[in-house]
Amino acid sequence: MPTRSSRSIGHEEISDGKLSLARITSLNIHDAHDAYTESTVNYSGANAYFQSHYWHSRKQPHHDHHNSSDQSKYFPSDEANENIYNGRILQSEYNNEQQMLRYQGLALVPSPTTHSNWTDLPMIAQNHIPELERIVSDLFPNEMMHCFWNPMVRGSAYGISRDDVQDGSKGISARTPSANIASLVHIDTDVGAYESLNDFLGLVENNQIQSESSTSTFDRSAFMHAIGQENKRFAVINFWRNTSDDPVESYPLAILSTRYNEESNAHARAFPDTTPDMGKSKWYLFPQATKDEVIVFYQYDRRISQPSDLWHCAISTDSENAAKDMHRESFDVRMLIVLDEEIEPDVDRYRPSRTRPILSLDESGCFCDEQAEKRQ
Repeated sequence: MPTRSSRSIGHEEISDGKLSLARITSLNIHDAHDAYTESTVNYSGANAYFQSHYWHSRKQPHHDHHNSSDQSKYFPSDEANENIYNGRILQSEYNNEQQMLRYQGLALVPSPTTHSNWTDLPMIAQNHIPELERIVSDLFPNEMMHCFWNPMVRGSAYGISRDDVQDGSKGISARTPSANIASLVHIDTDVGAYESLNDFLGLVENNQIQSESSTSTFDRSAFMHAIGQENKRFAVINFWRNTSDDPVESYPLAILSTRYNEESNAHARAFPDTTPDMGKSKWYLFPQATKDEVIVFYQYDRRISQPSDLWHCAISTDSENAAKDMHRESFDVRMLIVLDEEIEPDVDRYRPSRTRPILSLDESGCFCDEQAEKRQ
């Protein structure tokens, strides 16, 4: 696939070598660089999820596909050769990680760590979660409450192991849940699909991981009140870290900074009510990610204007020919966060009338388990 030609950024658009906030809102920054590499991306799991959960629902999505032969697909095809862009170069155009996260939905945050045993869940709670707490305070100064949940260690040598997932009411287990690297495009949690807010919060509570020194303990009633009664903004964020002493060479994490057609109405700019504009959306990776860096990216945001449906997967690259004997290992954990910001109805993605899936929670669970097996 030919790469997009580079475009210079005029001097008047830059302040101290960085783009001004005024220009960020009017300039599609991620069009300004050549592709870093290209890779075959597998969208089959995402398309299958959409078709099984939403395609036959009462409300059909607004499609932004160009020349798509199958309008039941969420992405134009089940497999495509995609340009992959360098997230480090993109982030260099922003003033800080917080600005990058706000406008692109992802950011790379320096976070030196001394932790080394990623299969010991209590040790992760003691050592690593406090490191993430510091990142949260820097990235989200208007945070009201948060909870880390669904810790997972991943690697080419691991299979799916969910037996050790902790029960939030009984304390955490001894071993971190594990899974193989996920080669199919996916998002972690379809928040809007849960039958009730209480059901979703129950999932978070039963899979939580918190450090003993954490200032934010899980209080379901407080989350219920803030989100349900006060209409506070909330989001789900993924924190991903390479756990090897060596930089990531094989199967790096690639993340789609998703964009939707601007002509869509106010409530059709996010999954599942509209499909991505693949001419504006871009795939990114952070080359040579180290154990002293954390990749932070949105998985959901109640405010519909925030880029947050960041589909992601492990991709294969040319560098793997030289690193075929290396194994990628990583740790990721999700965070539910409530922000001190009331959401107005016209930008509220979590409105009561949101599109719901046609599958029940149990049926969806069976489907997702089958998809997880396919990611191995």
